[in-house]
Amino acid sequence: MQSTQPPAAQRLDSPKLWSPHKSIDNTFLALFRIAWGTCLLWQIWWYFSTDLIRTYYIDPPFHFTYLYFGWVKPWSGDWMYVHFFALAVAALCILLGFYYRLATILFFVGYTHVFLIDKCWYLNHYYLISLVSFVIIFLPAERRFAMDAWRRPNLATSFAPTWTLWLLRAQIGIPYFFGGVAKLNADWLRGEPMRTWLAQSSDFPLIGSWFTQEWCVYFMSYSGLFIDLLAVPCLLWKRTRPWALAILLMFHLMNVRLFQIGVFPWMMIALTLIGFTEPDRWRRLLPAVANPAQPSRIPHWAAAILILFLVVQLIVPWRHWLYPGNVAFTREGHHFSWRMKLNERTVASKFSVLPPESGQPVPVSLVPYVMGYQESKMRDPDMILQLAHHISDQLSAGGDRVPVLADVTVELNGRPPADLTSDPSTNLAAVPRTIRHARWIHGSPEDSQ
Repeated sequence: MQSTQPPAAQRLDSPKLWSPHKSIDNTFLALFRIAWGTCLLWQIWWYFSTDLIRTYYIDPPFHFTYLYFGWVKPWSGDWMYVHFFALAVAALCILLGFYYRLATILFFVGYTHVFLIDKCWYLNHYYLISLVSFVIIFLPAERRFAMDAWRRPNLATSFAPTWTLWLLRAQIGIPYFFGGVAKLNADWLRGEPMRTWLAQSSDFPLIGSWFTQEWCVYFMSYSGLFIDLLAVPCLLWKRTRPWALAILLMFHLMNVRLFQIGVFPWMMIALTLIGFTEPDRWRRLLPAVANPAQPSRIPHWAAAILILFLVVQLIVPWRHWLYPGNVAFTREGHHFSWRMKLNERTVASKFSVLPPESGQPVPVSLVPYVMGYQESKMRDPDMILQLAHHISDQLSAGGDRVPVLADVTVELNGRPPADLTSDPSTNLAAVPRTIRHARWIHGSPEDSQ
């Protein structure tokens, strides 16, 4: 019988690993599929258990859409429950490796649809779920310890091409790297908003009493910065890898307690441990496959799509430099940039209309237009503009568009509230939505003084 183990020359620390089609042990892909499917089921269960399906997608009369994706809408009535049930079934199929390829495609399309419905609920880990859900479509993770390998024995193998490992590592590494780059700002380096967050968590077990001390504030701020920036290089170097894995494990476990951010820390723990540990280390966890079939090469079209997919992710986080001002204050270029837990930011907005008969501003209650929690999450100029358009549409009733004004202030990292709107008399109902800079806003708190 032929050996089911990859030759020693093709192990992780061999130069041949850099060749995308060399074979390595594929246990890591099976473990990744199981861990990922478990995280997806957890996420979908959370929606059902808290009834956020109704709260987020059925009850709101209006949704803040992403630019150019206004056509993405929730299903009418209670069909969103059916949608999430289908996502749960797809996630279970991914976990089991049952009709894996179909399940991955359906989950990616279905979850991305949910993600794009309302910008209010943007979180970096929702974005990451959508990205990884696309990546796994191309990973042959159904060929080991999977129902598909049992149904179709010709699929079963103990090998995977090296590119699968590096693709997984690239997708995991991007959030770490850009999360660190985003921390290279004046507020973070002076200890904010970490100072505020730690003061609110002084009941943290064992070390909470230190959280109000300045040395601890700066230690936590700079630790978070260097952990994110150095995570990938330290994970890739064999000598520092065990230390990096241990530090990242503690880092994510602290985030579980400090920030209550759901599945994200657990997801990153699983992906990091599986993706950056040498594939040979996982070999004994699953039974080997006697079938010596070698993995097939990735088609050129698929390789081109994946390369473009990664390149776009490497470009998009820099786009905030194309906008004037402080991105933490304006939020222009904030989304899809891995700007994770960087600011303590509060937005207060007052809308008014100009009735044709009086020409005098009349304050508008937002209760008929958005839910209260949507108002609290209305944080960027595009969302303010969308709501102004919506109010005008509702009040115009087919006639001339009613002018809508907004007076918006932002409180950033403990600073006094500062005006975001540069001219509260600007008729936002007449301002088109565009990817360009919103000229009706200030670029920083100092500009509004």
